Amino acid sequence: MDSGFKVAIFLSDIAGAFDRVDRSIIVARLPSVGLSKSMVEFLFQYLAPRVAAVIVQGKSSTKFTIEDEIFQGTVLGPPLWNVFFEPVDTPIRSCSFQPAKFADDLTASKNFESSTSNAAINAQLHEVQQVVHDWGSRNRVTFDAAKEHFCILHKLNCEGDVFKLLGVLIDTKLNMDTEINRIRKKSRQKCKAILSTRGFYGASALIHQFKSHVLCILEGSSGAIYHAADGHLKSLDDVQRHFVEEIGLTEAEAFQEYNLAPLKLRRDIGVLGLLHKIQLGYAHPDFNRLFPKDIEQPRVSTRHNNRRHTRQLQETNGNSYYFMHSIFGAVRIYNVLPQSVVDKSTVKDFQRALTSDAHRLCAEGRANWQGLFSCRRF
Repeated sequence: MDSGFKVAIFLSDIAGAFDRVDRSIIVARLPSVGLSKSMVEFLFQYLAPRVAAVIVQGKSSTKFTIEDEIFQGTVLGPPLWNVFFEPVDTPIRSCSFQPAKFADDLTASKNFESSTSNAAINAQLHEVQQVVHDWGSRNRVTFDAAKEHFCILHKLNCEGDVFKLLGVLIDTKLNMDTEINRIRKKSRQKCKAILSTRGFYGASALIHQFKSHVLCILEGSSGAIYHAADGHLKSLDDVQRHFVEEIGLTEAEAFQEYNLAPLKLRRDIGVLGLLHKIQLGYAHPDFNRLFPKDIEQPRVSTRHNNRRHTRQLQETNGNSYYFMHSIFGAVRIYNVLPQSVVDKSTVKDFQRALTSDAHRLCAEGRANWQGLFSCRRF
């Protein structure tokens, strides 16, 4: 988020089970996605009413009819739901908001100039909420009022409570301290349990347990918290640092002997891996729009520009601390990586090459080897 903008967000959720659909509506829309007549007929029968019963320990319930439902856990479930829910984009875009959907979660967002009053922004949020509800009434979709929120994201003039988006707790200032505190609390409990077994296991087994049960918690939201302030991230990094010290190792020893890189380094390599995935063309199209490739243009010959490789991504300038320390700032690091590294044909090989460079500098005793790929050093 650039400090020159406010971001307004309307969050909503389908009421009840998300697998309820209207068969007549979904079948009417299927030909528009290029399906053959026979496939449409198959899906029509797939969604047809059927009789079911629940059996528990040999006892059967009264038979009931399953109608207008997508069966959860099936391969066809998600794409059929997407066909049914896709038209909600139209009323949202009519209000100049951008829609985003994940299963039954719906988000509509819009950028406003920072000078726009929160009252004016809230008026537009109410408008987009109303058009979404009107669409729901026409299509027999009910939204859960208890799960609808208005939020205005801004560093100084924000509004709204902490909300959850794809499992991540997001505060309206984007400090990400709430999410970081959640992660730290949960991971500390796991670390304490593992450390209680020190009398039975050596360093190798303890680190294996840490990688299996704690790293997934510490890194689950890395992309969302990447821009957070150094102090907040340090409080999270200290969880791993404390664990390593408790089993009698330094950060360098844990990295060199057991390939347990500091969280700071792992976050940087992870974000650069995402940028490389975009460069290779394997990422979601939305990422391609956010990080377009830079058509090579003549640049002034400087020591920095002379380091650039031939697979550049466009660099975006922002005027906020958070923006420059986010993945947008990491583009500057990606653009000056060695040519041999960005020429790797897979993300795995790319990240392995970066890790190898970090191992080398760590072995040489270089200062700040943990921040080798950090955009925060600019």
